[in-house]
Formats: sequence, C-alpha cells, structure tokens
Amino acid sequence: MSTQVNFTQFIENVYKCDCKDCILHGYLNKSIKPIQLPHSNPKDVRVVIITEQPKILKNQPVTNENFSQYIRKSSTFDGLEKILGQEFLNSIKNRTGPFYWTHHTKCPNIKRLPQNKCANKYLKTELAQFCNLKLVVSFGSKSFNYISQHIIQDKNQPKLLDYFYELLVTHIKSNHVDKYSFEINDKNISYLSLPHPSPANPLKELNIKIKSSITASINNAIKST
Repeated sequence: MSTQVNFTQFIENVYKCDCKDCILHGYLNKSIKPIQLPHSNPKDVRVVIITEQPKILKNQPVTNENFSQYIRKSSTFDGLEKILGQEFLNSIKNRTGPFYWTHHTKCPNIKRLPQNKCANKYLKTELAQFCNLKLVVSFGSKSFNYISQHIIQDKNQPKLLDYFYELLVTHIKSNHVDKYSFEINDKNISYLSLPHPSPANPLKELNIKIKSSITASINNAIKST
C-alpha cells in the first residue's frame, strides 16, 4: 500500500473522529471538529510543524476548506511565516512541498481548551505517514510537553523554558541548535521545540533571535535525502 493511500485513509479517519469523551463536545455548537489538512504528496514532506490548535477568528470557525483563507489573518500564522519563511507559506497554501502543518489539539474551540486526547489518538500515527520526514518543529508548551513525555519519553520531564534556554546558549556559542530526536518508522527524526509565536507570548521575539539556526536546521532537513 502506497504512502499516499495510507495518508488518505488517515485523513479520512480523523475527519470521522469517533471520540466520545472529547472535552470539546460540550461546545460543539461553536466548534468545527476536527481540522486535518491534506497534502498532495506526503513523500515530499521533510518538516512537520506542530502548533497547539486551529484558531477561530471573529466567530468564523476555521474548516479544512477555508483554512488557507482565514488562517492567513491570524497573528500566529504571521509569526510562523516570519520564522519559517515563504516556502512554509507556499506549502500550506498549496498543500504541497516539504512542509506539513498539524496540531496537538485538532478541534478548534472558542474557549481554546487543549487536550491530550487528540495527540494520544493521532499524533504519532500522523508523523508515521511521512516516510521521508527529517525534522519536527513544535511551537508552545502543549506540543512540547506531549512529545517529550509520550514520544521521546524523557523521564526528567523538562519544561519548554529550560529546553529553549539551552537552545539560546548553544546558538550564541556556535550558531547551531541542538535538538532532541526520536524514532518514527525506525528512523531517527530530529526535533526542535520553540516558544509559541503568538503576540501574547513575550518569548516569541527570541525565535527571531535564533532564526538563522532554525533556518539552518530546516534547510538541512529539506536538502537531506
């Protein structure tokens, strides 16, 4: 079975999510459940971006169909574009290329309630769909906490701030960012976790400070075979 067929089936399974104890069920009248973006060729994906959850903009629920139209107005997306560049924007807009964007919590909700149930059910399986994946970049503590505890299984349970501080020190000393790594499909995948790019997060500016190191990590992933 080809990667494309596997990925298509995965997308359909998420669309038909049958989770009965979802924390967001009480708000379904204001939720679109769930958000899961397609990609025309998952074999092209080298970098997966993970943020907390899709956003509802001015009472306009974001859906799979209008995602590119409405998310472009989001301040979070502006922050991602500044850090990740034009190629990220093109990949998400056209559903092609080396980038793929997903979420820790797949059900957007006006109360912005994150939950691990989505990640437990889908995240590791989702990452396994990309046979040429080289790098995972997550933004925010929810994604970092889940990946470090449940995929990397770091018994020290580090906090994002401590991890990111080490990245800053390494960047200042050598202009190179050290990353965690974990195995998917019996392959070693590099992992980089960054502060959330929201304007409400004062640490977002530090992402720009180490942008050259982030860009180098992404370029290495995209160019690797």
